[in-house]
Amino acid sequence: MAALSGKGPVAGGPEPEDFPHLRRGPACDAERTFLHRPEHLHAFGASQSIWKMSAPVSHRASKRVAGFTVIELLVAVSVLSIIVYVLFSIFNQTQKALRSNIAQVDVLESGRAAMELLIREVYEMSPTPAPLVAESELRNSFPFQINFMSYLSPRNRRSPVGIPFPPPPAVQPQEPYPALIQDLLTPPLIRNNVVQDLFFMTHQQRSWKGIGFRVLPDHTRTNDDSWRQREVRSLYRFETRAREFDVTTSTRNPGWSFLRAAPLPENDPTNFFKIADGVVHFRATALDFKGRPYDYLMRRTNAPAPLGLPANLFVNDPLYASNVYVLRDSRDFETATVFVMDALPSYVDIELGILEPKVVEQYYAIPDLNQGREFLRKQASKVHLFRKRIPIRAGNR
Repeated sequence: MAALSGKGPVAGGPEPEDFPHLRRGPACDAERTFLHRPEHLHAFGASQSIWKMSAPVSHRASKRVAGFTVIELLVAVSVLSIIVYVLFSIFNQTQKALRSNIAQVDVLESGRAAMELLIREVYEMSPTPAPLVAESELRNSFPFQINFMSYLSPRNRRSPVGIPFPPPPAVQPQEPYPALIQDLLTPPLIRNNVVQDLFFMTHQQRSWKGIGFRVLPDHTRTNDDSWRQREVRSLYRFETRAREFDVTTSTRNPGWSFLRAAPLPENDPTNFFKIADGVVHFRATALDFKGRPYDYLMRRTNAPAPLGLPANLFVNDPLYASNVYVLRDSRDFETATVFVMDALPSYVDIELGILEPKVVEQYYAIPDLNQGREFLRKQASKVHLFRKRIPIRAGNR
């Protein structure tokens, strides 16, 4: 150990002369140079391979600095980029899932609350066996009490087109709200969202209650008059009461009051109460006891002659022929149905389409109506549809 550390020889150990390659000095260097030359080795009878084995090792390789090549750096950066991209994609999908769950909770909460209200009240629908009024009052008032009524929502009028009821004075019938058309995944397929008015009667102790549902524009969203033409609206509930002995009076008729009510909510806020926002679709379809819809293309009725409608011999249900009016509404393939006297549908299909709140905010941020309509046309996947078939307790079986 002392010899290796350079502190001198150890007693009894080998001498430096025994290791000539470890000795220092000019003489030793000359001896090593002599032995490392090949001609000197030949002189001693050694082969060339011995010279190669005894050749001094170059120390140039040990002086080089170790490092990465450009290709190795590119590979490392590429791998890190892929890892970061994968992690970002996972976090992005997780964030989208959480946000979609929040949006669905908001939409489902309002949609289910509205549907529960509709189911509970439509189920309690009751007929009103009210007699006809005098024929002299037919042109100025309703001839009967309305039990159930559904038709396309009017835009700036109070009397639905197609229903044989005289509109209030100084009110001209106009077209309903434009239908919102949305593209589905397959380009030829579209979804036609419609908005209808719904009215029916319920009996509570000794009084009658008329309940109506109407989809109206939300005037609180914008500062100008563009809200009147918006396709995204709110669902309002209408309620009025009448005593049992005056349901046939035209001025106190609940159905007449619903039709006479102002079509815009800010004009008559006392009878309309908002129950859901972001509504783009609302339909109420009356069904018979076999589950068949009352469609003007399939089911015809025999309307009374004083109403000005032509008599029709194709009556599918003679018992309901004079008390059920199935008419073509102001738009093709849309039916307006009215049940009067003791007639009621057996079932009612309710469809409610609600747009996600985030999409509603984006839509109202677009000032141009045409651009807003094109924006909604591509948002079919953001509309949540609720549908329920409600049996009528007092309906025909």
